[in-house]
Amino acid sequence: MTPPCAPSWNAGAAGSNRGGFYTGSDGVHRYVKFYADPTQAAGEHLANRLYRDLGIGAPKSELVRDPDGRLAYASEIIENDGTLSSLWPRLSTAERK
Repeated sequence: MTPPCAPSWNAGAAGSNRGGFYTGSDGVHRYVKFYADPTQAAGEHLANRLYRDLGIGAPKSELVRDPDGRLAYASEIIENDGTLSSLWPRLSTAERK
């Protein structure tokens, strides 16, 4: 697979693994993660797919290969939703469970 996110790198990793924010040639903003173990990328993609199939909110994601052939996990950025810690105070008791 050719990553739609390869053309424009925007910022570095925001977590503990290698990755960064990219804007694809399709104009979509994504966070791309490169794991040392490719099965982790596949597992995260599968988990998001299961969450969406169950009606639980999760970003759209895909598995891609970089130009060097490394498998990566790419998830679309959900704009303006903030982090869980910033959303937590606004959630009802039922939503927090």
